[in-house]
Amino acid sequence: MHRDEWSRREFLKTAGQCAFALGGIMTFGSLINSCATMSSIPKDKGPVKLRQLTGHKIKYPEKGILFGVDGFGERRPDDYSGGKDRDPATYLQFYKDVLGHLPAFNGRMWAYADDNIRYPASFIDGNREIGVIPYNFLSMNTPARMYGGLENLVDNKEFNHEVKLYASMVTDQKMPHFITTMREVNSPYYRLRVWKGKSAKTTTKLMRHIWQICEDEGANEYLTWVWEIIPPDATPKMRNPERFFPGEKFVDWIGLSTYYQPYREKGFSSHIDRTYEKMQENHPEIPIMMAEIGYTRKPGKDFGQSQWFDDALQVLSSLKAIKAMMVINGSNKKRDHTLSKETYQVLRKYLDNGTLIGAESMQQKEA
Repeated sequence: MHRDEWSRREFLKTAGQCAFALGGIMTFGSLINSCATMSSIPKDKGPVKLRQLTGHKIKYPEKGILFGVDGFGERRPDDYSGGKDRDPATYLQFYKDVLGHLPAFNGRMWAYADDNIRYPASFIDGNREIGVIPYNFLSMNTPARMYGGLENLVDNKEFNHEVKLYASMVTDQKMPHFITTMREVNSPYYRLRVWKGKSAKTTTKLMRHIWQICEDEGANEYLTWVWEIIPPDATPKMRNPERFFPGEKFVDWIGLSTYYQPYREKGFSSHIDRTYEKMQENHPEIPIMMAEIGYTRKPGKDFGQSQWFDDALQVLSSLKAIKAMMVINGSNKKRDHTLSKETYQVLRKYLDNGTLIGAESMQQKEA
């Protein structure tokens, strides 16, 4: 039953049950706010039969959800460079301290032409040292601006040279990692990322082109390709994701991106329900991850963030095709997605009980 279908009596009954479960910790007013955005727990409509990846590609866990992070809980300066001056072994120790676990994977943005391959190589090495999987987001912003637009990259020699350098580095490093070329590819909002608002023909052609270069260089043995979209469920202006699907051959995981939206919030399941069902219907063998999940708040205030993540994890753990999630933990001038201390406690609870899988648990399962 959806919340907007509840009667007043049913709503108050559920609120009372929440109050009893929480042992009176919350005030009734804050309790009502919390229960108002709780999701009904969805179920898969039929059996889930995912294909398991082979070779050095990143395999999904049979049980549990791989836990990843992007960011390190700080406000980003205006000239934020994706943490290039940060050693992963140093800033990921922060998560070990507050969660008791290292994340299973760690995301960072990199622009091809920015500094050649030095940064992604050091990023991969830094994660390898501590047993964490790198997740490279290869931004098209810089190359598109340098080489005459997104639609011209396929035929640009300098761009293709940069991609080949990256692919050769991956082959030499022999370090499996996730890769996404165009985040939230079905978004029409192009202000921050040049590929947004472009035609599906342009973006899918470029995705396939980059994949093929990596295939020719032998890098796809180690690259696990994530196709990332925004579910239209909670953001109706998003374009139909299927128009931007490059083909089964080019996708190892499907990535969903969603953030808390107070102006239309009805519980976490409302963010992904229909899109999850469509992905299962159209691509039933491909594992799904939450490639971006975040909650905007005011600095120093939780504002329901911890309850929302608790709700999200109950939903995600009930869906058998969801095999990974990456929490956004950073901020800029306009949005603060840093995690509150209460949210760290929620994440630690799910890491401790095995719902979320950190680096140590992943290594034990592989041993």
